[in-house]
Amino acid sequence: MQKYGSNLQKNVKLRIESGRSWYVKVESMEDGLFCFSRGWEKFAQDVGLKMGEFLVFNLNAGGLSVDVSVYETSGCKKDARNILRCKDKSSSPLYYETSGCKKEFPDARNICWKDESSSSSPLYYETVLKIHHRSRITPSRTFARAAGLMEKESVEVVGEHHKQCVTLNHNQADALRVDMAQGWCEFRSANGLEYGKTYSFEFIPKNNIIKVKEVEN
Repeated sequence: MQKYGSNLQKNVKLRIESGRSWYVKVESMEDGLFCFSRGWEKFAQDVGLKMGEFLVFNLNAGGLSVDVSVYETSGCKKDARNILRCKDKSSSPLYYETSGCKKEFPDARNICWKDESSSSSPLYYETVLKIHHRSRITPSRTFARAAGLMEKESVEVVGEHHKQCVTLNHNQADALRVDMAQGWCEFRSANGLEYGKTYSFEFIPKNNIIKVKEVEN
């Protein structure tokens, strides 16, 4: 900003690799430096910017837009497909917001479950929760394919006590592997999932959600 701030227009578009963009205002300060003001807070919230993470800005010709790459504290670039915004509106419906569109998901309390789960259904599988599932979990390939997870950026996961919008990491080296990543840790903790216990994962097409339930021995 110090070197190229004078080349920027008063309002510029910040764009991440997924193509999603935000407009922010550029203001000059008394010391001759420049800063982003109106719109910056919205950008920071939507990309989930955390303390210690850093950004790389590439100014495009004309100063009308800036390409932004977001890096985690580990130095690894954030997957643009994971940059989503999940939040609750009012008391119950869960929304996720991406590209300016809002999609409503049903409240877990209003869903009537049919006991049609079966280990033979491709929309159902069971797994023992291990310590390496602390921050992410990889659904079986059959389940991921049947649930259409390869085409999704996020999925609503519903447990006994808590529901969570979980982002999906797509493995570039393995097209059939999908990891339930950002949001999984919060879901696991809120529902009290315990290592060593077996849990079922069932995709409900009608509600576009995954129901997670402990399997009784």
